[in-house]
This record gives sequence, structure tokens and C-alpha cells, in this order.
Amino acid sequence: MACRLINDMLFAICAILILLAVMTVFGLITISNVHHSQNRIYHSTAHVLAVSESKSIKRSNKADHHLLLILFVQVILLGVLTIPLSIEKLHSTFKFEEVRSDFRVAIENMLYNFVLLLTYLANGIPFYVYTLSSGTVFRKAFFDLIRC
Repeated sequence: MACRLINDMLFAICAILILLAVMTVFGLITISNVHHSQNRIYHSTAHVLAVSESKSIKRSNKADHHLLLILFVQVILLGVLTIPLSIEKLHSTFKFEEVRSDFRVAIENMLYNFVLLLTYLANGIPFYVYTLSSGTVFRKAFFDLIRC
């Protein structure tokens, strides 16, 4: 029982919490790097007009907010789709020695398979997040790929 509990807790910590933290940190670092590289390119061109400066700053801020939104949606969806597996594993560990009817065992097996399916779905979420929330470039490339 203790070994199962430790195994489930390590699964929850390593596979879910650390994954979400690493994804968030590296996503924020990537967005910061994109922002800084745009500023370096912007400052290297000294002959830019003042009107185009304000437009490019607005465009840069809009792109930063859009990237943050994509990162936020991806992390939230990954958490929502993977945390139920951890909860179900803990539940099955605590109820392991309990005598259950065949119907209840079938329901718990179905629930486990459904939650496992959600976890697999979480691995495909980045494709859908980028397709639905990104600009027309990714969608156009996707539809061009489908047409070929």
C-alpha cells in the first residue's frame, strides 16, 4: 500500500506538476526572448519613422499578449486533462483493498480508461491550440497541407 501511494504521488508530482511548471517557465522564457529579439531588430534600424514606431510597438505588444494567451490556454488544458488521471490513481490506491461488486469494478475500469484517454488527448492539444488560436499563417499552412 505504501509503495503504491508513493508511486502515485511521484507520478502526480513528476508527470504533472513538474511538467506544467517547466512548460510555463520555458514558455515565458521563449516569449521574453521573442520580445527581446524584436526589440534588438527594432533598435538596429535607426531610420524608422515615428509613426511606424508606434505601430510596431502596438503590434509587438499584441503579439506578446497573443503568445501569452496561447501559453496560458495550453498549460490550463494540459493541467485539466492530466490531473484527473492522478486523482483516479490515488483513488484506486486508497480503495484497493475494499471489496467491490463486479458492476463497481466495471465502472471504475471505464472511468480509468476515460481518464487515460484524456491524458492522451492532452498530448495532442498543442496542435489544436496553435491551429485555432494562432493567426492565419498556421491555419493557411495546415489547409495547404490537407489539400495536397
